[in-house]
Amino acid sequence: MFTRRLPLLMALGILIMGSMGFLSSIDDDVEAVGSPAISIRFAQQKMTAYVGPGQDGIVTFTGTVTAQAPWSPNVQQLIVQLEPEAGGWACTTPPELPFSKGQTERDFAITVQVPQGTSHMDQGTLLVPATWHYEPGPASGSVEPVTAIIYVAQYYDCDLDTSTPILEAEKGGYAEFVVDVINNGNANDKMILEVLNLDDLVSDDITIQMSDNIVSVPEKQSVELSILAYVDEGTSTGRYKIVVEVRSKQAEDAGKTCDTDAIELYLEVVREIQEPEEPDPEPEEPIEDPEVPEEEPEVPQEEPDNGEDVEEIMEEDPTYTPKEESVPSLGILGLVLSTFLILLIVKRYRDR
Repeated sequence: MFTRRLPLLMALGILIMGSMGFLSSIDDDVEAVGSPAISIRFAQQKMTAYVGPGQDGIVTFTGTVTAQAPWSPNVQQLIVQLEPEAGGWACTTPPELPFSKGQTERDFAITVQVPQGTSHMDQGTLLVPATWHYEPGPASGSVEPVTAIIYVAQYYDCDLDTSTPILEAEKGGYAEFVVDVINNGNANDKMILEVLNLDDLVSDDITIQMSDNIVSVPEKQSVELSILAYVDEGTSTGRYKIVVEVRSKQAEDAGKTCDTDAIELYLEVVREIQEPEEPDPEPEEPIEDPEVPEEEPEVPQEEPDNGEDVEEIMEEDPTYTPKEESVPSLGILGLVLSTFLILLIVKRYRDR
């Protein structure tokens, strides 16, 4: 019985050994699959982003990925993943690009968003590296990156402003307006200033003079400009409007469009410039007269007795002045004598 089964067992052994050899040959083929040859190609090497004060600049690069890969029965797909970056600017990442057997090219698109107001001097670079792997299987690797350039277009935006829109000037005098010429664009620019109603002002005997009618203004900065309004002696009193406009000279030279800006200044012509009224001065506190010390009453000087020596009193009190005794004047004495003689004569006359 064993003899009968021997040929069958031998046939089964040969079959098993053959199957193992076949599986071993499949594994050898899988291990023998090499790395694919992959390249990335842009359709555009340079693009320009048009940004503005309230506008992002959007650019979209397109391209093709080419892949040549050795195939084996166990490899179903080659997967390529692009990983773009644009130096901090937002950009999209394309989905995975699968390659089946016999397929060698796949297209892609990458969009870059340049922020609004980005300087004209900023230049971006789109860098696109990639990775690959087989499915199924552990084999994987990287792809040589490619680059493209992103330029930022210049845009033009100018404004005018002032802190003194109304000024006074007397006849024969002048007023000086100071305006700010503002560059809101994303590059250095030259601005042209113009008085739009100059003919009307000239007819009113008002002359306008600017320190400069073409001003260079750096990017995102402003420059002060002086506008002088001279008033003739014959100019009528009243309010006069001065309309000043600004526009970009570089935009005009480049044939580009640019919105202009204008401001209105007002000149008050008066006979005499009114000085501001000064507030009434505060009342001064009354100044009190300094106290004058009361004079002490003079002590009457005692007259010396008849027997007291005047000289001794003067030694004790240098301020003492002796009183002079009154002596009857000769006139009074003569009058008395005359009266006496008259009475004597009258008496003798009566006695006779």
